[in-house]
Amino acid sequence: KARHSIPMGSQSKVNSETEFIAWAQKSEGSAIHASLKGDGASAAAYYQQGRLVQAISRGDGTIGEDITANAMRFKGLPAWVGMGDQGFTGAVRFEVILTVDDWTAIDPSRSKNPRNAGNGIMGRKNGHQSDCLTAFAFDIDETVQGQSYRFKTEAEKAQRLSELGFNVISQRLCSAADEAIAYFRQIERERERLPLWIDGVVLKMNDLDVQDR
Repeated sequence: KARHSIPMGSQSKVNSETEFIAWAQKSEGSAIHASLKGDGASAAAYYQQGRLVQAISRGDGTIGEDITANAMRFKGLPAWVGMGDQGFTGAVRFEVILTVDDWTAIDPSRSKNPRNAGNGIMGRKNGHQSDCLTAFAFDIDETVQGQSYRFKTEAEKAQRLSELGFNVISQRLCSAADEAIAYFRQIERERERLPLWIDGVVLKMNDLDVQDR
């Protein structure tokens, strides 16, 4: 067992476009950050001066399993992060996914769905097949000169994750609720052809000050 330095909360759900519109109308912002919600297991990786020092599964949000040894082999989760001598310090949250291609490769009959298969691999004590899992980063908490850096938007966080070399999940910045709904409908149509299983779309107010309020 291991304790998260920053608790990992859960997300609220809406089950219809009407519910989403009601939520959007109550919010003060307009731009909405939309991304795929990968059907896997959430986890966090902690870095000190560029080096991956610990990875912890979500667990109950406060206490999870130490999966560091396996996470070192995940695709899309670098063991060292930084440019030149400047190493990244902070935490990255990500979804651990067994993509459709990797699922088919290790289980040609597809006898177990990729979420359950991936979760089983992630927690294996011997690390077998950990290199078949892919980490899709979706959040970052970066420490700069001893202080948590204040990002202004979700889009800025995603850009920073990409700059640092993390694998970022598919996403789009929508100017308003109508555009976010159009994105959701597009994903719904394409869902069966996506390279990974999903269980929805994550919609966040892009402005982090609006989120806090």
